[in-house]
Amino acid sequence: MMARKHSALSHLPAKIDGSHVHRFADNARFGRIAFAPHDNLPVAAPLLDELISFRDFVRIVGAEFNIQGTDAISPPDWQSML
Repeated sequence: MMARKHSALSHLPAKIDGSHVHRFADNARFGRIAFAPHDNLPVAAPLLDELISFRDFVRIVGAEFNIQGTDAISPPDWQSML
């Protein structure tokens, strides 16, 4: 795993089995190679809570991107649970 080789990211687990987030700042430490179109982002951080609903997802998006008011977004009619 690429993240384990970078001392600033050694606090991240080697494997994540649940909900996680790929933070831009963490991946940017590797430069352009981290954002190659043919591969997944190499660095992820686990979320403390599993995302089980649309509202959970929107809440995390709001927190990670510093967007105010995401709690006012209603789930789509077709799905409220992920």
